Amino acid sequence: MVPELRKRHRLVWQVWALLLPIGFVSAILVLPKQMPVNQLPIVREMPLGNIVQSESTDALIVSLRAQAGLSNKQLEITLKKPLDMPSALVYWQDTFIGSLGAKGTQYFTLDSALVANPPFLLEIRNPIDQTVFQKITFTK
Repeated sequence: MVPELRKRHRLVWQVWALLLPIGFVSAILVLPKQMPVNQLPIVREMPLGNIVQSESTDALIVSLRAQAGLSNKQLEITLKKPLDMPSALVYWQDTFIGSLGAKGTQYFTLDSALVANPPFLLEIRNPIDQTVFQKITFTK
């Protein structure tokens, strides 16, 4: 490299050595302030009065509930222990009705069209490979 190019090269690197840290600091200063995220309200559905039928497996307890005067029924799923998968899909009569969470008791409303013709088939599927995790049949 000739002396003139060497001098110009050194000058360019000295300018960059000053501008880069100033640019990094100014980029951090113009970042938006983090806003607090409000958590969505958790809606707790109330269970219907009467248990029509209940089935139990090693991982969960499933109850079919009804209320006098209502044509709709309610599916109550209580997990005894955590599932082997991160989430599960709940199908009633081959109709998707919701997702099953990690723990606790969860309720799913079944309209009158879904509870019209017994026996009823409940399937809990793995959402990744669509394999059936649990299959339960209700006769009432």
